[in-house]
Amino acid sequence: AAAHSSAAAAGGGGSGSGAASGGAATYGYGLGTLLCRAGPNRIMYQIADTDGFRGVYMCCYCGPDARGGPSGFVILCNGSGNSVDLICAIAKNIILQLNWVGTVDFE
Repeated sequence: AAAHSSAAAAGGGGSGSGAASGGAATYGYGLGTLLCRAGPNRIMYQIADTDGFRGVYMCCYCGPDARGGPSGFVILCNGSGNSVDLICAIAKNIILQLNWVGTVDFE
């Protein structure tokens, strides 16, 4: 389910550059959180991929889609197998509902 987050971006950690999926520019890591840019927005996210447990959280913390405060979601799933497909489908639906600017074109 979608939820609004008031989490702030974590600082420190290593640095990185390149392209994340969807053409988002990667800035680096902050205590395990990946920081990237999606168009005019800044996004932080983390993917959980431990055997038996899958999940993702994403938060737009800076940019036009965070003007009213950070927005984002958390998706958690017990199990492996098809859980990645389920999480991707749910995340796609939430991102489309949030209508974030500069994110992946799903067409």
